Amino acid sequence: MKKLSLAVVCLLVAVACGDSGSGSFDPEAGFSQGSQGELRSLAYAYQPASRLVYGYSMSMNMNMSADLDVPDAFDNMTMGASLAGSIAYDVSAGATDGTVVISIRPEVTEFSLSEFTVDGEAMPDELTEFDDPAAAGLDEFIPQMTVTLDAKGDVLAMQVGDVTVPSELLGSFGGSGFSDPSGMGMLSTLFGPELPIEEVRVGATWTTTDTQDVPFVGEMTVVTQHEIVGEENRDGRDTIIIESVAEMTPLTMDFADMLKSLQDPSTLASLGMSADELNMAELEAELFEEMDFDFSMTFDYDSMATTTWLDYSAGITVATESDMDMTMTMKMDSPEGGGDMTMGIGTFIAMLLIEDGASA
Repeated sequence: MKKLSLAVVCLLVAVACGDSGSGSFDPEAGFSQGSQGELRSLAYAYQPASRLVYGYSMSMNMNMSADLDVPDAFDNMTMGASLAGSIAYDVSAGATDGTVVISIRPEVTEFSLSEFTVDGEAMPDELTEFDDPAAAGLDEFIPQMTVTLDAKGDVLAMQVGDVTVPSELLGSFGGSGFSDPSGMGMLSTLFGPELPIEEVRVGATWTTTDTQDVPFVGEMTVVTQHEIVGEENRDGRDTIIIESVAEMTPLTMDFADMLKSLQDPSTLASLGMSADELNMAELEAELFEEMDFDFSMTFDYDSMATTTWLDYSAGITVATESDMDMTMTMKMDSPEGGGDMTMGIGTFIAMLLIEDGASA
C-alpha cells in the first residue's frame, strides 16, 4: 500500500502530540429510552471469516472564490463531481472477545465531472472525462484501512494505508460523529453510530461527544445527537433507522507550523515511515521553510447529518446516507504574492449492502 499524503501525515502528527481525547458514550448524559415499539438491545455483530460488500455513490459540488495577488490568478471556480464503486469488508476475529478486525478495500468504478468552470469558462473535455478511474489514480480517493471494532461501534485500533493512527485520534472515527477533515465525510459513513448500552426503541435519543486538544489547532469538539426515528424493512431486512446530526467547532490547520514538526524523526518514525521517507519529509519541510511560504486552512462544518439503517437482528449496517456542507477558507502568503480563497463544498454519500457471505 502507498503511504498517506504529506498533509494527512501532518494531521496525524499534530494529533499524536496532543492530549488524549475524551469521548465515547456516556449513559448518564442525554439518554432517553423512547416510547414506541419493542425494547431492543443494539450491538454490531460482524461475523469472523465473512465478507460484506457495499455499493456506494458519492456526489460533490464545489464553488470557490479567490482574491489572490499572484500572476494569472482566477476569481472563481465551480465543480460538480460524482463517483461510485464498492467497498469490501473482510472480517476476522479480534484479539479479545467481542471485537473484530475489518479490512476495508474500496474500488472506484465510475467517475464523472458534471461541471468544471474557471471564471465562467468550461474546461476542456480532456480535463473532465475519465474513461478509466483506476488509471487516473481515483482508487486511492478512499483509503484502504484496517479497523478493530467492538460491539458498540467504538474504534479500538486503526491503520490507514501503512500508517497506524495514534490512539488519541481513535474516538474521532467511531460513533462520536467526527468527520474527515478533508471535507469528504467518508469516514463518518463507514461504521455507523456508536450504540447505547441500554435497551432502546423508536424515539430513543443519545449523545456522543469527542473533545481533543490539537497542537496548532486548539481544542476541537464534536457533539452528535442520535435518534431512532423509525423501523423499516430495507431490502428484505428488518431495520431501525438512526438519524445522527453532528456539530463541530471550526478547525484551522497551519501547514507551516505542522511541517516544522516533520523535522522530528522520532515522531515520524512512530508513524511507520521508512528512513528514505523520513529524509524526504525533512527535506520538504526545510524547503517549505526556505520558501517563506505561509499556508493555513480553516474548515467550518455547516452541517453533518447521517442516516443509518441497522439490521438489529444480524447486527450489521444495511445502508447509510450522509449529507455534509462545509466551508473551507485558505490563506496564503509568499514572496510572489498571496491572498485568500473560500470554498463551499457539499457532499452526499450513500452506501447499500449488496453482498453478505463467507469470504472466499
